Amino acid sequence: MTKATLSATAGLGWLLSCRLFKYLIINKLNKKFHHMKLVSASLRLSIILVAAMVLLNACKQEDLSKTDPANPIVSTDRASVFYGVTVYNGFSPTSRVIGVDNASGNIVSNVGAFYIDNAGNMIQLENIKGICLTSWGQYFITTGDPVNASGGPSFYSNALFKINPVTGQCSYASTNQVSGTVSDLEHDPNTLSFYGLSDNGNAIIEISDNNNNYGDYSAAMPIFGIEDNYTLKGLSLVTDASGTYYVGCASTPEHGNPAKLYMIPQGGGFATFMTDLDPIGGWVNGHCGIGFDNEYTKLNINRDAAIVTLGINFLKWNPPFGLSEPTNFWTGGETFDYEDLTSSVY
Repeated sequence: MTKATLSATAGLGWLLSCRLFKYLIINKLNKKFHHMKLVSASLRLSIILVAAMVLLNACKQEDLSKTDPANPIVSTDRASVFYGVTVYNGFSPTSRVIGVDNASGNIVSNVGAFYIDNAGNMIQLENIKGICLTSWGQYFITTGDPVNASGGPSFYSNALFKINPVTGQCSYASTNQVSGTVSDLEHDPNTLSFYGLSDNGNAIIEISDNNNNYGDYSAAMPIFGIEDNYTLKGLSLVTDASGTYYVGCASTPEHGNPAKLYMIPQGGGFATFMTDLDPIGGWVNGHCGIGFDNEYTKLNINRDAAIVTLGINFLKWNPPFGLSEPTNFWTGGETFDYEDLTSSVY
């Protein structure tokens, strides 16, 4: 037999098995209820329908902790577009999820994030703090607190969601009730955990999975060795001859000082200085969200409006660096202030 014939035969066998299974269950229920004189015909029908619904819908529940081998995404597909989430200032504008073509820099999508709960209510996720691409090709975001300006306290604040970055629709995963907001999200292909900064600060948080949809949040683990008056505002995985590791970008409110790039230990501890980023003073108190691009071997960096316009600069990735390295002005993704950018190391 050919592969196509085998596939068709297997598919037909599966369909006939499902129909026989449902037929046997419904037949059994009918025979049982025939001898139960006190059970009405309408109740019989209701129970049979419920049983059929369970059979038909048993495979629809999503497990966010598993990979999706049926829908592989190769590295070249992933690298064609990267995504950023914009800074939320507490009222308006709300965070947007922006898709940027990696070659041309053109904006290819611009959507808000939302979640539809079990009651059918649409919840706008206005305050987004991180976005990342997983090793199995799905995108996740984290929210801040509050998740939106008008809603007040919410279970969906400081939460992890899977997102379709083209439509903005999200699936809820878990809520951090241990260590607060996780910003600048990354997914580690080695540990299969998520990591992020503790609300744009000098500490890192791990989100791990124990068959609970990534429901285990660590305490904020301090990062030492960041220069005084500097705060980490960006986190990214990178890959090079030294392996795959984390880097962080820190900015300062002091005018005339550069942003600084550090190697960051994923479990907290002492950071290692890598380089200053030029232009000097271009990231004054800025978010400097970062995302590594393996295809073009560069680190994208959200730039402050002080560098001509809002948008993205990039650093060609070729460590070890000198004490100060120039970044390249890019017209891609312009006019937006990015809280975080996706990275691709695959």
